[in-house]
Amino acid sequence: MTCKNCPGGYFASSPESSSCTGCDAGQFSLAEGGAIACATCRSTPDTMYSAAISTECTGCVSPLTIRVGSPASSIADCACPEGTFLRSGSISTSPECATCPDGGMCAQGTHNVTDIAAKVGYWRPAPEVSQFWECPVSVTSGD
Repeated sequence: MTCKNCPGGYFASSPESSSCTGCDAGQFSLAEGGAIACATCRSTPDTMYSAAISTECTGCVSPLTIRVGSPASSIADCACPEGTFLRSGSISTSPECATCPDGGMCAQGTHNVTDIAAKVGYWRPAPEVSQFWECPVSVTSGD
C-alpha cells in the first residue's frame, strides 16, 4: 500500500491512493497538502473564486458576487447582483453597483446603463438615458 501526500491544489481520492488530481476551478485544497477532497469556494453570498489547482479562494471586490452558472474560476466571473448595474468602476477597481431604474430590467452582470433592457410597457429615448417612461398606451405582446 502506498500513501500519497498531495501538494496544495491537489487531492488523492483516498488515503491509499498513489496519484494526485488537481482541484477544479472554484475549488481548492490547502498548501499544507494531504487532502482527500477539494473544498468549494462557494458560499452565501457567493463571492469567492479560484483557478484550477489553487490553494486558496479569492474574493470578488465588494459589492460584486459570482455570476450564477459560472465556474467561479477568476475575477471575470464577478458581477453586480441581479437588479443592479455597474454604475462606475470596474470588476477589479472600485465597483459601484446601482439599483436598476424603474421600468428597466437589470440581469446579473449588467455592465452599464446602456445594457439595461426596458420592461414591457416602458421606453427611453436613448441607450445612455437611465430613466424609463411608461408607454402612453397599453402595450401587449402578441404572436
